[in-house]
Parts: sequence; structure tokens; C-alpha cells
Amino acid sequence: MATESIITYRRRYRSRAQLETVLDVLLLALGVAVVAVAAFGASVGAAIIARHQAQTAADLGALSAALHAVEGTTTACGHATRVVSANHARMVECRVVGLEAVVSVRRRAAGLAAGLPHALARSRAGPVGTDWPGRSTWSGRSTRQAG
Repeated sequence: MATESIITYRRRYRSRAQLETVLDVLLLALGVAVVAVAAFGASVGAAIIARHQAQTAADLGALSAALHAVEGTTTACGHATRVVSANHARMVECRVVGLEAVVSVRRRAAGLAAGLPHALARSRAGPVGTDWPGRSTWSGRSTRQAG
């Protein structure tokens, strides 16, 4: 058995240095693959973080706009823009209808994910019970039947 492996070794590689060179190349290829997978994982992580940060900026901007909605659309959206900018995002849309505010923001990912499309987020804030298309109106009463 040991004789066969020595014969196979001698047929494939003429010297020990040639075998070591092949092993070095294989080890280098494995290292490059590990680094590529790690970079891809970091990019995905950065994109997910950017999405969460964009949603946070949109939520805080909508709350700020709703808080100042009684002062008018321009003032409310100005406050929302300042809050969104403080969260390193860019305002895409700000609408105030009555006491309800809708804010859309865009945020760029950092690091290797900077080349990916911007993270978009939208948030709505206002008094409880206002009717909004696609959302159910919360009446404050439980939907469970006593029994």
C-alpha cells in the first residue's frame, strides 16, 4: 500500500518542491475564497444595517412631522428633514394631511455595499384611529369575544 502511494507521488510530481508549489497554490486559492465569502457577508450585513437605519430615520422623521403638523406642512416637513438629516439619510417625500405625516427616506450603505442601491424606507405617524389606505383602523377595543 505504501509502495503504491510513493509510485503515484513520483509519477505526478517529479520533486518535492513541485508538490509544495502545488499545495501552496491550492492553499492560496482557499484563502482567496474565504476572503471573498467574508467580503460578501460584510456587504450583505452593511446593506441590512442601512435598511434598518433608513427605517429609523423615516420613523423619527414622521414622528417629528406629526408633532409639528398643526404648524403647517412646510414647518412640519422642515423639522422632519432636520431629523432625517441628523440620521444621515436623505428625505425623498414628506406629506402632511391633517395631523398625519408620511415620510419617505433614502440611505446609502457604507463600506463594500456602497455600490448597492440605496435603502428606502417609508413611515407614517399621526393620531390613532385615522383611516389610511391599506391599513385597518384601530378602535382601541379588543376584537376578542368574551365568553
